[in-house]
Amino acid sequence: NAVNSNDNQLAIDWGATARGGLILSHLDLLAEANAGDAPALDPVLAGRLDLDHVGLMGHSRGGEGVVRAALMNEAREEPYGIESVLPLAPVAYGRSTLPDVPTYTVLP
Repeated sequence: NAVNSNDNQLAIDWGATARGGLILSHLDLLAEANAGDAPALDPVLAGRLDLDHVGLMGHSRGGEGVVRAALMNEAREEPYGIESVLPLAPVAYGRSTLPDVPTYTVLP
């Protein structure tokens, strides 16, 4: 909710980078759970996730956020295997594109 309440006021990109970072933070948590290093998360996830084959989907501002997450992921030392992105009725504030990542955009 902090991204939503502040993105129009404080961020030049209306929160796209913050949303992308939030998505990558969640992938980090899932990686910890998969490795068995996150006891607070469901231990059933240990060893069951394949983060080398990830698809992202987001709606509206989340649609721009998943595109930004995929771009930010490419800059990481150990990127996740984001193989596809589906922006569902995304906003187009930054008009970012994803070279080399299959992207299917659904517009209203």
